[in-house]
Amino acid sequence: SSDLAIGGTHAWDGTKIGAGQMQHAAMVEGERVDILLTFLRPFKSKADVSFAFKDASAEASSGAPTATEVTWSMQAKMPIFMRPFIPMLAMMIGHDFALGLGFLRGKIDPASEHPKLKFEGEQQVPSQLYLTEHFEGTLEAMRGVMFEAYPRLWSLVEPDPSRNVAAPAIAAYHKIKPLKGTVKMDMGMPVSRIKQGEQSATFGAGRYFVTTLKGNYDFIGSAWNAAYGQAKMSKLKIDKRRPALEIYDVNPMQATHSNDWTTRLCVPIK
Repeated sequence: SSDLAIGGTHAWDGTKIGAGQMQHAAMVEGERVDILLTFLRPFKSKADVSFAFKDASAEASSGAPTATEVTWSMQAKMPIFMRPFIPMLAMMIGHDFALGLGFLRGKIDPASEHPKLKFEGEQQVPSQLYLTEHFEGTLEAMRGVMFEAYPRLWSLVEPDPSRNVAAPAIAAYHKIKPLKGTVKMDMGMPVSRIKQGEQSATFGAGRYFVTTLKGNYDFIGSAWNAAYGQAKMSKLKIDKRRPALEIYDVNPMQATHSNDWTTRLCVPIK
């Protein structure tokens, strides 16, 4: 059954995503939906999933809410041998939930900030020379550094049109430790040549699994999680010798609404 009543089910069966079923276990209108989630393949397990709804209107009123806060949660038992992986699994599932809730918000209110994700598949990214700034530190600090570094890099390129290349800015991630929240990366502005004393690097020139994100950079982490997950489900081998690339095809200087920001996420593959 595919209806939305208690007992209604939704099932899936695919070569990449495995097989399973969701069944509506309980519903309280306007408050929550409880679901029994059953995985059949690639492994068997069960989990209790719930969507809880809370009136998040700016001002309480007797009428219908103008905003709703949705909390998506999942509870499941794990075998002892899997427990060391709980922090990593919790982080990955959290990224999936954040992305899913973002998609839901976009369906309900298309004018709201929300992500759109498209798996472009395997592509060849051409080689390009970049004027760079290097950063090593926390993921939390990285965004502030990036918003200062790119205008600074552009200020070095813009006065000399002969160096300006019609290509987007880039971020190259050499090493990320998500549980520790640290990163080693380069920020780059494309140039035709480098002046003495400037930092530079050449990126690209290889095969990548490409995913396009349209939306705010708040969704970047969840989008990367989905990109790597899709690449692995496609049985592609990740090339850890090369950095993952974030290519800013449409950035905040080119589009004011974040729903129009367009970023290519390039996972290096062998």
